[in-house]
Order: sequence, then structure tokens, then C-alpha cells
Amino acid sequence: MPINPDQAHEAATEAVLNALLHVYDNVAADDVRPFAEAIAEATRIAVMHVAANAVTEIGGEGIA
Repeated sequence: MPINPDQAHEAATEAVLNALLHVYDNVAADDVRPFAEAIAEATRIAVMHVAANAVTEIGGEGIA
């Protein structure tokens, strides 16, 4: 499976947003989405770092 930073960012945004809405039941999703997206940006950066610096296994099945 290829590593896609945009998909990781989208998934992380939704996960953080859901967590924020679970903890803070008196906020609207649109109010906290920018915060969730900012936190999720760390996921995009991490995925790009792994993709740029990872060493694959000899068979190519995964990251060593």
C-alpha cells in the first residue's frame, strides 16, 4: 500500500475532530475543525518523513 500524506491528513483530521466532539459536547464541528486540521498536519509531516527516509525490506513487502 502506498503511503499517501493527504489520506493520512484526512483520516487524522476526522479522528481528532471526533475526539474533540466527544470530549467537548458543547462545540460545533465547524468551530473545532481548524484545530483538528492543524493537529492532523503533524500526521502529514510524519508520513512524508517516513516515505522520504524509510528503508524497505529486501522483498519490498514493508519497511525495515
